[in-house]
Amino acid sequence: MLTNSRHDTVTRYQWALSVHRQTPDKTVLLTYAGSGHGSYLRGACMRATVDAYLLEQDLPEPGTVCLEGKPGS
Repeated sequence: MLTNSRHDTVTRYQWALSVHRQTPDKTVLLTYAGSGHGSYLRGACMRATVDAYLLEQDLPEPGTVCLEGKPGS
C-alpha cells in the first residue's frame, strides 16, 4: 500500500501515481486529499485505513481518498 498527500511539497503526488501505475497489480494508492508531508497523522481516515492494512492486511478499495477530517472514497 502506498500513501501520499495530494499536496505534498516534499514527495510529490505525481511520484506516488507513477509508482502505482508501474505496479498496478501489486499496489493500492491511498490518497490524503489535503496538504503536508507524511499522511498517516493527517486524520482518522488515514490512520484507520493504514492501521487496518498493517494489523489485518485489509487493503482499501482502489481509488480511496481520505478527505480532511472525514473518510471518503
